[in-house]
Amino acid sequence: PCYIPGRCDQFVFPAFCLLTAVGISRFRPNIIQAAALILVVLMSFITLYDYYGINLKEGDKQIAEALKQNLKPGDAIVCTSLTRASLEYYLREKKSLVTLYSYPAENAKHLGYENTKRLLQNQGMLEREAELLYQEARHNGAKSGRCILLYVPTPVNDNLKQKFESNISIKDTESIGLFHQSLLNVPVEVVLFNIL
Repeated sequence: PCYIPGRCDQFVFPAFCLLTAVGISRFRPNIIQAAALILVVLMSFITLYDYYGINLKEGDKQIAEALKQNLKPGDAIVCTSLTRASLEYYLREKKSLVTLYSYPAENAKHLGYENTKRLLQNQGMLEREAELLYQEARHNGAKSGRCILLYVPTPVNDNLKQKFESNISIKDTESIGLFHQSLLNVPVEVVLFNIL
């Protein structure tokens, strides 16, 4: 997905290299040039571990595959935190079969950023959004009577999970699995609720 950092960096990288080279060439004496060059190379190698050492796609693909195996037409899927962008990408051929929601709702507008600190300053808003989202999924969104919650355990998302768990009995709840979101490497619990 295009929200992953690094997609646009490749366009500016040649300019970065040229500007760095010009900057280093202006240092005098040559020992300072060599030190600056070694510093740039070392910093580049440090960042390469995350780029090549961690598969940034695997977790999101696993979540999408688990959902594909459990989806029925008319299901509602509630994405918490930053789980929606990759899900839209990997489930694009099934998008017409399901209804996607984001919690908090503003996450649907900017799929790659969540201001947790600001969101936690307004607990009342989070509680109201959790109630509205639950009611929307129950009455309009989940035509199949099922809602799948992609729950990232953060204080921002706790209101939503409590809303579902307090209104739906344990026998109408099924765990699909525990995964890791790729980009942030945070746990994602995927839970299926029968909400009707």
